[in-house]
Amino acid sequence: MEVIVREYKIKGMPKWDETKKDFLLAFCEAQVLKVAKLQAEIRHDTYNSRTVPALSRILELLQQAKAEAQAEKSNLEKQLAEYEAGGSMMERLAHEMGELKVQLKEKQWALEQVKKGVLDGF
Repeated sequence: MEVIVREYKIKGMPKWDETKKDFLLAFCEAQVLKVAKLQAEIRHDTYNSRTVPALSRILELLQQAKAEAQAEKSNLEKQLAEYEAGGSMMERLAHEMGELKVQLKEKQWALEQVKKGVLDGF
């Protein structure tokens, strides 16, 4: 009995697999058609005589904002390049300014000492 059942299953499985394959194929094709229908409905609802002018205006504003942002980016990149080019010069000037401040303090101290000497001498 067990052998008969096993043989029946072995002989019947290919036909059952083929039937299931056909069903799943038809089901998938139906799902693809449903998705295509939904896409068409969305396009129809999105792009109609009322929305196309508004969407065109939005596109125009976005392109304008993009152009402004690109111009600002270019300007900032130019400023950065100028700063980087002058960076070593700025460092040199800052160092020189520090040295000048030290010299100025030394001269102010010397001047104060001279004033004290002159005042103490009288």
